[in-house]
Amino acid sequence: MSSEKQGIVNNSILFDTIQGKIADTAKVPPFDVKWSTLLVEDLKLDSLDLAELSMTLETEFNITISDDAAIELKTVGDVVRLIGQELSLKKV
Repeated sequence: MSSEKQGIVNNSILFDTIQGKIADTAKVPPFDVKWSTLLVEDLKLDSLDLAELSMTLETEFNITISDDAAIELKTVGDVVRLIGQELSLKKV
């Protein structure tokens, strides 16, 4: 499999996992969590929910999400990109 196709597959798996965690935190069906879904405006996550989500993702992926990075997360896509970046840094 080419690295480009492998990246697409990995992003899809990553999205599916993150989608489930966000849906659980927001108490919504996973199909309501899309790449462009806004965490606060669309899913009504408050600061406590966002902190819980960060801790859940840190545990799930064995990474650390800085407070500065967490503040910048606006959409589900932002979360997926950040987790992907953190995971790729761990591989180096």
